[in-house]
Amino acid sequence: MIYDFPVTLSLCPRLGIANAPHADLALHIIGYTATTRVNGVTLARAPVERACFSSGFGARNGQAHAGIDLYNRDPVAIFAAGDGTVREAHYRPDYGNMLVIDHGHGVFTRYAHLARPTGFSEGETVAAGQIIGVMGNTAAYRIPRHLHYEILTGTWGQQAGSFALTPVDPLALEDTIR
Repeated sequence: MIYDFPVTLSLCPRLGIANAPHADLALHIIGYTATTRVNGVTLARAPVERACFSSGFGARNGQAHAGIDLYNRDPVAIFAAGDGTVREAHYRPDYGNMLVIDHGHGVFTRYAHLARPTGFSEGETVAAGQIIGVMGNTAAYRIPRHLHYEILTGTWGQQAGSFALTPVDPLALEDTIR
């Protein structure tokens, strides 16, 4: 079953949110749309069953935060943001169980802190809205359950893989990045 991405996204109540986007009095993010286009590729901005926005893109605690964090206290489903091919599926101490999808046209997405290994292998294809994992907290340090989500652009690095790519803010994207 292919999932329809949520058309609204709200800030998490009672959380101090780094780099919070503008929101209305009900905490709904102003101007939020479910999808965006990057280099002609349509992607979900928040590919998760149910969540609130808990941390934004940019400087956070003196370091660069290369994505957005989406929180839910329950282990909810994570979906492929767009059609593509799995490029990485493994564990890293800082990202936990992680999956990177190549969407073509120099566009990639990264999903980190998944509850368990995804069961996907490099080279497998996925469809937009297909379940690819469950929200977790699998880094080597104590963190709340969340999805760390990145949209990345550029050329795949031969040795650095997805870490050779340029992260872009999923909420700041308009129609395309060139």
